[in-house]
Amino acid sequence: MQGGGGVLTGPATAPEGGTITVKVGANVDKIIVSTGGPSKYIPVPESGEVTFPVPAEATGGTVVEVSVGEGLKRKTILIEIVGTSA
Repeated sequence: MQGGGGVLTGPATAPEGGTITVKVGANVDKIIVSTGGPSKYIPVPESGEVTFPVPAEATGGTVVEVSVGEGLKRKTILIEIVGTSA
């Protein structure tokens, strides 16, 4: 993240195998996605809206952490993955 604009919004849950869409404020150039292992950096388009697939390792009950910024300016949301029942 460059400068300010650390606004981050997204859903509270997402379906296993689905997609997640988050919106970020101005001047944010990437989001950081983690499920507890290595983080993945995803670039933010000019629209400020990022859609990405639920990580393959994120099964029902897993929490996906999505963040922007660093240090004290870091904003984080937690998205719980909901499993599909057969």
